[in-house]
Amino acid sequence: MYATANIVTLAVPDALVVPREAVIDTGTRQLAFVADPAAPGHFDPRDVKLGITGDGGVVQILSGLAPGDQVVTSGQFLMDVESRTTEAIQKLRNANAPATMPAPGTELMRTIPTAPGEK
Repeated sequence: MYATANIVTLAVPDALVVPREAVIDTGTRQLAFVADPAAPGHFDPRDVKLGITGDGGVVQILSGLAPGDQVVTSGQFLMDVESRTTEAIQKLRNANAPATMPAPGTELMRTIPTAPGEK
């Protein structure tokens, strides 16, 4: 026997939310690419911990991002592949610092803290 249920909840005050498509789920962790303000055109992968999923395709971020961070919302899969490839090449060359390279076709979006009472 099966049932379908809708659970209605209240908005979490001051929640930090991003579009769901900004989060890559690798199966073992979730990450988001964040624009590096000190190095325009460079992006850093950040591990994030997800909270609840809201209406409109947004997801709550419990840790890993800060209000105002710019996250990639489109093309981040290409950045993930590129950063893994670059990291592997650097390891082969014994490089010390991981590189982050922007991928063509990426879009940025700021994290959005929700206002109290807002969905």
